[in-house]
Amino acid sequence: MLRMPFGRFRGALLQDLPQDYLEWLATVELRQPLRSAVKAERLRRAGTYHDEFSQEFEYRLTGADRKIARQIVENGRRALAKISHPDLGGDHAVMQRINVVADAMLENL
Repeated sequence: MLRMPFGRFRGALLQDLPQDYLEWLATVELRQPLRSAVKAERLRRAGTYHDEFSQEFEYRLTGADRKIARQIVENGRRALAKISHPDLGGDHAVMQRINVVADAMLENL
């Protein structure tokens, strides 16, 4: 998650910002990736982020695209395992979350 780079909430996670401040940020011209992160957080709080993403994602993935998407998820899992696996100095809880998320993504493909 992205942290605020400026203002009175400098250093705070976007998810921890007050709603009114987040709404104000939406009216300000921001550079990427902050602009996208603010938009995603506003959608998440509105309860539409997940639904919009999954509908768009399912609509675009057909046939060979699903195979490619599965490869992307598996390659991502392996790459994260190289830095997060407990045998390599990583955190066991983080590795468990990686597996849960990757499995959930694969179930939806």
